[in-house]
Amino acid sequence: MSRKKCQINEKSLGGRLRLFRESKNMRVVQFSLLIGISHGSLSDIENNKSKPSNTPIDGLVRNTDINIYWLFTGKGKMTRKAEQKVCCVVESSPIYNKEGNNDKDPETADLLTRAVKVLKSKTEYSVSLAANIKSFHRAIQTEERLNSMDDEIKNIKKSLGQSGNIRKADQENHRGEILKKRKM
Repeated sequence: MSRKKCQINEKSLGGRLRLFRESKNMRVVQFSLLIGISHGSLSDIENNKSKPSNTPIDGLVRNTDINIYWLFTGKGKMTRKAEQKVCCVVESSPIYNKEGNNDKDPETADLLTRAVKVLKSKTEYSVSLAANIKSFHRAIQTEERLNSMDDEIKNIKKSLGQSGNIRKADQENHRGEILKKRKM
């Protein structure tokens, strides 16, 4: 039995999304991993059974060169120009140069080079690595905020402790004055 290829309706968002996916020679499962949704959800979008939420749109913008204007309207070119692609620009990092290393920190530069290769592979590993990098970044930001709050708390306690010592000294002076009055 031969498999009949369905015609793609380029007049719909789902049809344009399928056209883009097929132009990249990607299967539904691969593409759904790339944009961060289930393959069933991607299939529903491509078959115009549902509209895309923010998750697949965000994944498309971040991980592909699709022209979102074309996706929603059918006007213009299917893909963005290379300089319009939204991505993480490792080359702007101070520890990275064209050769992928730097004398100041060659180990980190090597790790960045390897990470870039995985991220560009457009496999399920690239999706996982991207998610892990984002999670680690959020964890580091949270830790920095907590450390900053700890420093503030220490400063407050320190200032309260100093004022507490002043209060104790005042109380002792006050007691001393009361005792003197009693003795008189």
